[in-house]
Amino acid sequence: MPWVFRCPIHGIDLQDTTGAAFSTVLGAGRLAAMEPPAEIGAAMLDAWAHGKGHQGFGPVEMLALLTAQHRRASPPSAREQPRMSLQTRRDYHAFLTTPIIRQALTVVVPEYDAVAPLLAKPVRPGLYGLAQGSQLQAFALTVGIGRIAAHPVDQVIEVLLKSDEQGQVRVREALKPWPLSVRRRIFARLWRAQRDESERQATETSKRRRQSYKHRRAQSYKYRSGVS
Repeated sequence: MPWVFRCPIHGIDLQDTTGAAFSTVLGAGRLAAMEPPAEIGAAMLDAWAHGKGHQGFGPVEMLALLTAQHRRASPPSAREQPRMSLQTRRDYHAFLTTPIIRQALTVVVPEYDAVAPLLAKPVRPGLYGLAQGSQLQAFALTVGIGRIAAHPVDQVIEVLLKSDEQGQVRVREALKPWPLSVRRRIFARLWRAQRDESERQATETSKRRRQSYKHRRAQSYKYRSGVS
């Protein structure tokens, strides 16, 4: 099964095609945070595989959300780019300007976003991501399922807050099969979260303006003092 990541007989973590274990790829801290939701996700996938999934709110519906494009494709950000000289940047210009598909998976599982190779970061939609993706991608999707199962409202709101306008439309489309009661909770909480986020941004903007004004006044005072 694509969601089995540990040998059931020996208890040893399975390795990817390069021979690296998850503890090496992710680091001990990230792996420790991912293992509990991975167990939840694997249990849900096992139940689904045996025909015991929850209609309208099971792994298939959660995978549709995780693989939905929540923002437009964009080149690697400064945070994602490795350190390199100006000449190296020129040599790899095509790579650094290649648009990368941005999916909700990277919001729900930021550990995957931090370690996945840039050009291999996007996963196939839905179940294809599990069946045809790399072991790291399958592990991240399983973790995502576990996190959504544990906190569906919080996880969806986090995705929607980090989505652009078109991405929000795609995320809402992925949510249509979800139970109406869950969607109502999501959108009721989303309105409050958006209001709080707008107030926070307004406060930060006002604070920056006040600091800029104080700095300009101080600079102006120093200039006048120097002239006199």
